Order: sequence, then C-alpha cells, then structure tokens
Amino acid sequence: MKFATGLLVVIVLFLLAGVVPVPGGDAGIIFKTPVFMLLVATECVLLLAAAVRQLRAMRLALALAHGGVVVLLLGALLGYLFSKDAEFSVPVGGAQGITQIPATATGVVYTLPFSVRVSDFRVESVPAGAGHATA
Repeated sequence: MKFATGLLVVIVLFLLAGVVPVPGGDAGIIFKTPVFMLLVATECVLLLAAAVRQLRAMRLALALAHGGVVVLLLGALLGYLFSKDAEFSVPVGGAQGITQIPATATGVVYTLPFSVRVSDFRVESVPAGAGHATA
C-alpha cells in the first residue's frame, strides 16, 4: 500500500509538471513519455489488485472506488490513443461552411459530419482597471 501511495504521489508530480506553462514549448509532452505511461500502467495494476482484495473482503464501495479510478485511467488512455488533433481557420462570413480539416501532425484530412461556419465575430475590449461585474 505504501508503494502504491508513493507511486500515486509521483504521478501527481508528473501531472503538475505537465500543466506548468513552458515558454516556447509544449509542457504536455511529459504525458507522452514512456516513463509516465509505465507509472500509470503500474498504478492501474495495483488498483485492480486492491479492488479484488476489497471484493474478497466484501467491501463493495471500496472495490468500486478502486475500479472507478482504473476506468478513468483507461478512458484517458483510449482518448490519448484515438484522439484526432487538428487546427484550422475559418473565414468570417464565408458563404460555405468547412467540412474537411487537415490534421496538424499527420497531414491526414478529416471529413466532418457537419459544417463549421462563422457568421459574425466581434472583439470587445474593456479599459484597463475597469471592473466588469455580472449579475
């Protein structure tokens, strides 16, 4: 149990390091390293073992809690493996919507089952020091 808790602390430190802004770089790249993936996989195995122990001890709530964390981590892994990254620009007031976008890294063109169009775009600025209250 101490090992699993220590491992979780290390994973949280990785997560914190991945969200700190880095000038001119991608701080989130830390999540794609083999070390991070190995740490998370090890934690999943330990959580599954804990869930099985809790089930055998008839502690259903604890087993569900441990299993729930594993489900969340597996969902994050599936999102990482099958996500599609793309950036595109849309002209304001264009007559035709965009239905295809190129992927940023791979160059593959994705066809959308809908179209994207910007009909109006406004920029509003608030003078420095002026408070903006909402009700």
